[in-house]
Amino acid sequence: MFFDILLILITITLCFVIFYTWNYDYWKKRRIPYESPIFPFGSIKDALLLRKPLGSIIHELYYKYKDYKYFGIFFGRHPVLFIRDPELFKMVTVKNFNDFQDNTASMSEKSDILGALNPFILKGERWKISRTHITPAFTSLKIKQNMYPNMVDVSERLKMYITKNLDNFSNGIKIQNLARDFASEIFTLCGLAIKTDAFEDSKNPFKIIAHEMFETESFTGILKFILMIVDPAVSLLLRTALMSKTAVEYFRKVIRDVRLQRKINNINTNDYFSYLDKLQIDNADFSEDDLASHIVTLFIDGVETTASTIKLTMAEIAANPRVFKKLREEIDRIMVKYDNKLTYDALRDMTYLDHCISEALRLHPLFMFFMRNCTAGSFQFPPYKDGVNRDVKIDKGFSVLLPVYALQHDENLHANPETFYPERFSDEDTKVQSKAIYYGFGDGPRICLGMKYAQLVTKIGIWAMISNFDIVLNEKSKYPIKNAGPSFIFVPEDEPLLNFYKRGEIYSR
Repeated sequence: MFFDILLILITITLCFVIFYTWNYDYWKKRRIPYESPIFPFGSIKDALLLRKPLGSIIHELYYKYKDYKYFGIFFGRHPVLFIRDPELFKMVTVKNFNDFQDNTASMSEKSDILGALNPFILKGERWKISRTHITPAFTSLKIKQNMYPNMVDVSERLKMYITKNLDNFSNGIKIQNLARDFASEIFTLCGLAIKTDAFEDSKNPFKIIAHEMFETESFTGILKFILMIVDPAVSLLLRTALMSKTAVEYFRKVIRDVRLQRKINNINTNDYFSYLDKLQIDNADFSEDDLASHIVTLFIDGVETTASTIKLTMAEIAANPRVFKKLREEIDRIMVKYDNKLTYDALRDMTYLDHCISEALRLHPLFMFFMRNCTAGSFQFPPYKDGVNRDVKIDKGFSVLLPVYALQHDENLHANPETFYPERFSDEDTKVQSKAIYYGFGDGPRICLGMKYAQLVTKIGIWAMISNFDIVLNEKSKYPIKNAGPSFIFVPEDEPLLNFYKRGEIYSR
C-alpha cells in the first residue's frame, strides 16, 4: 500500500514537472538568445524567493543582453519576450497596438469584482467599451470646470496645515504621507463631493484603506503584486484580490450614501460621481459594479500613484537647490503675471514645473516595466540583431515585456541618466529624444486615462509647497533614491524625509 501511494505521488510529480517545463525550450526552438530557466522559477529565481527586487532583475537582464534588440526570458513556466529596442517598444504600444492591446495582469471577478473591472485589468472589447464611457469625463474642459476649483481649495488647506505644523516639519516629515493626505482630499471632493479632513484626522477611512491596499511589506502583500504580473493564471486560481472585502463594502456604502443624500436634498453637481451615475442610467452595459470600480480606480490613480509622483518630484527638487531656486523663480514670475491668482492658465504656463515632474518620473517611473499579451493569431518580430536575417514569431497569448525603467536610465538614450536634470525636456539638443523615450504615464491607446487629472493634482501640490516654504532633503534621507519595490512598482528603499521652513529662511525670497 505504501509503495502504491509513493508511486502515485512520484507519477503526479513527474507529470507536473513535465507540464510545468513543457515550454522551457520555446526560445531555443526560435533560435534567439535567452536567459536559461530554473525550475520552477524561470529566469527570475531571486525575485520569487524575495532575495532581490523584480525590477532590479529586469534592469540587470537589460544590460546583460545589451547587444540584442530583444531576447527571451521565463516568468515561472511562461515564455516572455524581453524588448530592448525603443523602436520595437513603440511598435508594440502604438503602431501595432491592436496586436498587443491587453495588459498581462489579470484578476478574478469572483474574488475582486471592483479590481477586475479596473481599466488596467480589462481586456479586449470590454476595455474598449469602458474607455469609451470614461474618456469624456477627463477632458481638459471638464477638469477645468468641474475639478480645478476643488483642487485649488485643497491646496490652500495644505498650505495652512504645513504652516500650523512648521515647527515639527522642520525636523523632517515623510512627504509620502503629506502628499497622500493632499491627494485624498482632492479625490473625495472631485470624485464624490465629500469634504473630509485627511490632514488632521488620523482615522480617516480613505487613509486607512489606501494603506491597506498598497501595503507591500508583508509576504502576502508582496506575493499579491508579483503574481498579478508574473503568473496571472496562478493569480486567478488563487483568487488574488487587490481590495479587501471591507474596502469593497466601504466604497459601496459610500456610493449608496452619496446617492441617497443627493436624492433627499435634490442636489445636482457636476462631479465625477454624477457623471458615472448618469452613465449608468443611460447605458445598459454600465452596471453598478462598473460605477463603483471607476470610483475605486480614481482613488487608486488619483491618491496613491499621484502621491508617489508628488513625493518623488519633491524629493528630487529638495535635493537639488539649483532646481528649487529656478522653479520658484518661474512660479513667482507667472504668479505676478496672473495677479497672484492660481488660475488654470497660470498653472499651465509653469512649464519648468512640468519638466521637473517628467524628469522625476523618468528617473523613478511608478511602473518599472509593462507587460502586454499578444492578442493577434501570431506576431512576427524583425530580427533580434542587425545582420541576422531571421524574423521571430510569437504566438497568441504570449507576453512581451517593456522595460521602462531600464530604457529611461540607458546612457545611450539619455545623457547622464542618473542625474536629475529637468532641462533635458526643454533643451534643444535633448528634448526630442527625452520625450520620445519617456513613459511616465504609459504610451499609445492604453496611456493613463486620468493623466491630465494626475498631472494637475501633482502640479498644484508642488506649487503650494514650493511657493510658500523653503524645503530641503532631510540629512537622514538616502540620496540618490533607489528602488526596493519587490514587484513591478517603484518603491524607494527609504521613504524621503523633507524639512520645511518659512519662506526666506533657507533661500532668499
